[in-house]
Amino acid sequence: MVHKRWSLGILALALILAFVLSGAFLRQDVAASPDAQGEVTNPAAPDGPNDPQQTITPPAAEYNSYAAKFVCGAFPTTTAANAFPPVQPGNYSTEINIHNPNYPAFHNQPTTIRVYKKLVILAGATTNAAGQIVPFIFREPEMAQPLNFVQLDMRPDSATMDDCQALWRMANQTGLALAPGQPTIGYLVLLSPKRYELDVDAVYTGELPGSGSGPVSLTEDVVRVTGKVIRKEY
Repeated sequence: MVHKRWSLGILALALILAFVLSGAFLRQDVAASPDAQGEVTNPAAPDGPNDPQQTITPPAAEYNSYAAKFVCGAFPTTTAANAFPPVQPGNYSTEINIHNPNYPAFHNQPTTIRVYKKLVILAGATTNAAGQIVPFIFREPEMAQPLNFVQLDMRPDSATMDDCQALWRMANQTGLALAPGQPTIGYLVLLSPKRYELDVDAVYTGELPGSGSGPVSLTEDVVRVTGKVIRKEY
């Protein structure tokens, strides 16, 4: 009888140990899953990007990708024959609004999510050692390569904005020293964890050059940037 009670006690202890171990493995699996990546409960710096000098690589997981087109700077009038610039002469500005619509009370969503940002510059200008402006442009079949990522921790219902000044500064911090104010064309690419979509809107304004007394007209357009699901493999 004593032997039977000992056997039952050992069996109960073994079952308890098995439950504890299985719970630990389950917690590890959840932490490593794509849905859990990108969630930040207590961010160290939630109000801005981390040190832009470090190379940031998003973890391998599924993301929502938003590619917001931007056109910035003053595009001059050209008198060269058969010269067709990518954008007609004028002064152009773009501002890209980013809003985190995810709330902690909905579907166990996190307090803060991590957003990754990078630039792909198709046209711009740099300054050489002599202080001269050197323009560049990537026309097909030439290909522009993306700059380094920066990361941004966004609280629920928070929003931020990237305008031309911010985009030029971001380029300088992530690998390409652009000359501010010069004609610049490219993409701002945003990545958010798959289960946490963002609101991304781009506002485009432009002034046509006048005759010296000011611009002759102003144009404005607002575009909602839709996301697509991609898988980051690196």
